[in-house]
Amino acid sequence: MRFRRGWCVFVKRRLFIALALVGLVVLALILASKRNDARYSYKGKTLEEWCRQSYSADLQKQNEAQAALNAIGPKAVPELIRLLQAKDSAFRKRTWLLPLRMPQRLRPMASRIFKMPDAEVVRVAAARSLGMMGAVSKSAAPYLVKTMGDQNPNVAWEAAKALACIGKDAVPDLIGALQSKDAGVRQRAVFALGQIGPDAEAALPELIRRLKDEDAGVRAAIGGSIGRIGVPAMPALIDVLEHEKGAPRDAAAGLTLQFYRAVRMSLPALAKMTQAEEPAARQQAIRILGQMRAAETVAISAFTAALKDPVVEVRLAATKALSQVSWHAQAAVPALTDSLKDASPQVRQSAALTLAKIGAPAKPAVQELTRLAEDKEEYVRAAARQALARIEPGETGKLAAPQK
Repeated sequence: MRFRRGWCVFVKRRLFIALALVGLVVLALILASKRNDARYSYKGKTLEEWCRQSYSADLQKQNEAQAALNAIGPKAVPELIRLLQAKDSAFRKRTWLLPLRMPQRLRPMASRIFKMPDAEVVRVAAARSLGMMGAVSKSAAPYLVKTMGDQNPNVAWEAAKALACIGKDAVPDLIGALQSKDAGVRQRAVFALGQIGPDAEAALPELIRRLKDEDAGVRAAIGGSIGRIGVPAMPALIDVLEHEKGAPRDAAAGLTLQFYRAVRMSLPALAKMTQAEEPAARQQAIRILGQMRAAETVAISAFTAALKDPVVEVRLAATKALSQVSWHAQAAVPALTDSLKDASPQVRQSAALTLAKIGAPAKPAVQELTRLAEDKEEYVRAAARQALARIEPGETGKLAAPQK
């Protein structure tokens, strides 16, 4: 009697398990069929299959996928947007290991039904596909912006690249993304705008405001992106130079170095910055003008005035800047001659070396340089001898030291 009861219980359990498995298989097939209904096909492959192929490591397969996506055209975008939001269902997460619990002979068939979760792969492939289609995917821009916040970095960055490929039509959505509370989203938006280049000009005001972003990664990314946007960025940068203070102005000043051809546009604002209240700002403006080789009268006048600045670092920056435009610095010779008496030996040395680069036009400084050749600091004496040798090589060449 006990045996019969035990056997009945055993049979019922096995039957229950079998029915449950059959039910799961049927449910999986129903879900799969519904999913397939939404797909487009091209050359015997579903849109999702082409989408996955776009993320292949094989370049030829990528090119094939891109050709297929372009052939399908705009009607592919809604489906790709759906794939961009793919999530693994609770059913899939719970059942993908079931094949391992089945008899060996059933595992191959079960594995085709109960598949491993792969929503992240689908999302990254969908983003790649939308990017391949370029401006055709413009309606997907809001969804791609949202995807830039994906927890998977590969998905998030692929979305940013796709937005860059969409181009100008994605700029409004990217400007909105710069307001995100997520620093990662802001950084990816900055990257995408930089990749878009000059067509992202409309984003410049917000990018400039983000020069004081709390996240260092965002601030660093902005510099490169503004540089890629190019000369259209100059008016916005000049506005910051003229009306802002502190970190935004300092960052804007540094960015002007990327626009050598537009030096005249930023010159008045940088010259004005050489008179800023903060010594660091004055020093930075002088340094940048020197690196730009700004030899215009307004720049030379700013360098000359800075030779009398109360801060040593600013005076030193001014002598070096004049050295960088020495072929146009003859007007600064009297002020440089006075700098040979500076309390700072570094300034005295730098002034002497600058006069050496000016050469013969610096002859009015010879008397003071001769005195400086007896300075208490050896490196200052060497600079003075070098200057004398350059200015009057015939008469004072015996004082010359090896050139720096």
